[in-house]
Amino acid sequence: MNRIIETIHKYESRSMHGQIPVVWESAIDDKVWDINGKEYIDFTSGIAVTNAGHNNLKIRETIEDCKLLHAYTFYTKQRADFLEYLIKHTPKFIEKVFLVSAGTEATEVAVKLMKMYGMQKFNRNKKIIISFEGAMHGRTMLSEQLRGRNENNKWAFNTHSTEVCLIEFPKKDAKFNPDDIFYNTNTIAGIIIESYQGWSARFYPKQYMKDLVKWCKKNNILVCFDEIQSGMGRTGKLFNYMHYEVQPDLICVGKGFTSSLPMSGVLGRKDILDIPEEGSMSSTHSANPLCCAIGLANFKEIKKLLPDVERKGKLLYKGLKKLFSKYEINGKGLLYGIITPSEKYATKVCLKAMKKGLLLIKTGRESIKIAPPLCVSDINIKKGLKILEEVR
Repeated sequence: MNRIIETIHKYESRSMHGQIPVVWESAIDDKVWDINGKEYIDFTSGIAVTNAGHNNLKIRETIEDCKLLHAYTFYTKQRADFLEYLIKHTPKFIEKVFLVSAGTEATEVAVKLMKMYGMQKFNRNKKIIISFEGAMHGRTMLSEQLRGRNENNKWAFNTHSTEVCLIEFPKKDAKFNPDDIFYNTNTIAGIIIESYQGWSARFYPKQYMKDLVKWCKKNNILVCFDEIQSGMGRTGKLFNYMHYEVQPDLICVGKGFTSSLPMSGVLGRKDILDIPEEGSMSSTHSANPLCCAIGLANFKEIKKLLPDVERKGKLLYKGLKKLFSKYEINGKGLLYGIITPSEKYATKVCLKAMKKGLLLIKTGRESIKIAPPLCVSDINIKKGLKILEEVR
């Protein structure tokens, strides 16, 4: 195990290091085995990716049965079947889809679409995007710009762009105040909202979000929810924005979109998705047949698992609340963030839990994140909580 880790550290960029030192060999459902045969309960889902469970049988069968691995943007049956199912089984405002490869690519597409819409439908200056300070929308330059410059993002090279308006993440029970947004509404094209604060699992105050979306609609500002980490059943609803009882214009999806291979997308209104000219925003792996086939199988599996997520989440939360009663605990469904006294303490808990057979998400901050596969068993929830009791 040490040789593998040392080899990776020797030849791979340091930016990819810093994770929990476990060398995975195999995984199924909510369990992982390392190369020495040690078994772990997985409370990470690969950071909310394997929502349908590791090596989900239906997804594995789909991979084995697929006769096409790539077709660029040529038409395929897999593509048609997935798109048709996706539209039929998502909210009515979702009329079209733009498929790409990674979450950060989806946020890039969403921002382009909102800018195009504002400039085409209203005026050439309606191109500013609102984002929340510290939000995680990916790793590209644009995503870093949407995140802003803070103590955890010191290399945000283009933070000072005049086309991004950064506002603070609201505190508990905060009220939305339009005066916090210092740009003229005639110049604002859209807002992109990380559905919950990624590192902490903090949710926005519900009334704040309802008032914000209402203000956006009133001023012809498009609303996009970044559901890359929070979507596909993670918080007990198909998409997390549903907890706020609002309706966006666009949503970004990824991670749990396939529970396996890289595919992401922007879902939303037809009049927005159809703005780009034909072929102007295609991507090499857009809508590739393998990922589309997996996406369909995954969506069907998520629908089966979704009705039980809230119950399992309550079981998990009850245990966490008992163990970490003096700390702030955020989240819903099968997603929680425990805010601890320090990054050092949070990392220590993650490493001690790993040694006892429980994998937690090491955030690199003062939080411990928990996001088991949606198929996690009650038994393994209880076992995981028992380990947490021993290492807290």
